[in-house]
Amino acid sequence: MDASLQRLINHQQIRFERVAYLIMVAMRNILAFVGFFISMLCAHAEYKLVWSDEFDSFNSDVWNHDIGWGSYGWGNNEQEFYTSNSENIFVADSKLHIVALRSDAHKNVSDRIKYTSAKIHTRRNVSTKYGRIEARIKLPERGQGVWPAFWMLGENQEKGWPYCGEIDICEWRGSKPAETVSTMHWNGTNAEYLHCDYGQTLKYSRGFDEDFFVYGVEWTPKKAEFYIIDEKDNSRHNVNVMDLSGATTENGLSCFHQAQYIILNLAMGGQFGGDVDGTIESRTMQVDWVRVYQDIDACPESRFYNSADNKPFDYVSECNLLNGKTSEISSYFAPNWKEETVLTSGDAKKFEMTLPSPTFERWQAQFSLLFPDVRIKKDVQYDMSFSLESDADLSKVLVKIYDGKDDVAYIPSADFQNHDFVAGKKKDVVLVGMVAPKDMDGVKILFDFGSNPAATVTVSDIVLKEKNCYPTSVANNENDKFEVYCEGGRIVIDTEERGEAEIYSVDGKIIKRISLLDGQNYINVAEGIYIVKIGCRNVKCILR
Repeated sequence: MDASLQRLINHQQIRFERVAYLIMVAMRNILAFVGFFISMLCAHAEYKLVWSDEFDSFNSDVWNHDIGWGSYGWGNNEQEFYTSNSENIFVADSKLHIVALRSDAHKNVSDRIKYTSAKIHTRRNVSTKYGRIEARIKLPERGQGVWPAFWMLGENQEKGWPYCGEIDICEWRGSKPAETVSTMHWNGTNAEYLHCDYGQTLKYSRGFDEDFFVYGVEWTPKKAEFYIIDEKDNSRHNVNVMDLSGATTENGLSCFHQAQYIILNLAMGGQFGGDVDGTIESRTMQVDWVRVYQDIDACPESRFYNSADNKPFDYVSECNLLNGKTSEISSYFAPNWKEETVLTSGDAKKFEMTLPSPTFERWQAQFSLLFPDVRIKKDVQYDMSFSLESDADLSKVLVKIYDGKDDVAYIPSADFQNHDFVAGKKKDVVLVGMVAPKDMDGVKILFDFGSNPAATVTVSDIVLKEKNCYPTSVANNENDKFEVYCEGGRIVIDTEERGEAEIYSVDGKIIKRISLLDGQNYINVAEGIYIVKIGCRNVKCILR
């Protein structure tokens, strides 16, 4: 073969090999990108929506109102008084509107109060441990002192703030319309008050009051990553990332491994917002929706709590320690530190009280039921439930269970504190897992309505029971139209008619709620002891 021809062949072979190599590299990069893209899709697909409020109406079963000025302007020297009035909070066009209005209606409380507004939260109704929490919000028109927020607080309020932990998903100042702030607050040690915080500011290309944006946090055991989504180009912009991988009780960060509830409010003035521009007459914050997503597979520690899953206990039950027991009613009513006589009537089934005038301190309106024949055992867990209805808004209602013969001794529980009620709306309250520090020969259940307006209040169906007590019933008697049994690693409900069934663990936590079809219905559960509730019937099922 001619030498020049051989050189040409060799040259072409080299070119071919180079091209082949480049093609291989390109294909590898493409495949890597496709793999990354698919993994991203999978990562996002793993998050499932567990709860949302689309604000087609205002759901008072979910949202509680904070009422008043709090202590020192909610601790921030704010200039608004929160109400539940329809002029301050309402739903229109499938959006929640929170409106701050100039007003001197509450100047008797403080001469700093220049506005009325609204603040709502989901404490004890909806809370989450980890997940992706988002809201689509149009922030108010800019202006000095305007301070809207979308944030969260820890459900465990036993020690108060900042021990409970605070997650500020979005805070905004009307004086800096193109900036949004995300911050976390906690106590640096469990031994003493030591407020710590870590926050970052996102400076954006336009004002956040110009359009709706999605504000969110992706919260895992490892980190809390805050972001905004601009829907104009569907771009995501990170605001702050907080490392939670080293959280301990000693550094106080363990509070971020506990459930938190959601808060929406529009403050005016205060330490963050600054004094309000005196020319501002009103401002409106609009919320299109709030959503909670969770990825249980990737994060099995995730938990979501909805009060709809925690129904009050049956009053007419052998488990209710108060059913059929005689009670002694007493009251202490002292507005302006002067004791007055008030009307009280009823018992644990229905207890009615009248608050004839406003009170200004918590202890000034106390009502109690004493059950001298009820016995409480030390170190045993107890659950309690009751229903309450009032003709006026009530905030921060305190409930406690005392030793009937010792007013100093009581069952400690963070859940006793700060219950809120909306006028005309009956609300069920469930308190679980309370442990008595001593044997109690007689118990007194106290309701403290201090710092609230005049009202008539009805408390009904008070139930106090041992945690692991369940009403007994004989399964599958001749009148039943269903049969319950355990077989093949699952619960089987064989029924002749449609309906609903609830599956409870032995500690009283609801596991599943299902709709029954005619015939055999199969429920997959782990080994254990379960209570199957169908209508008013309870059937025990042991799965081995």
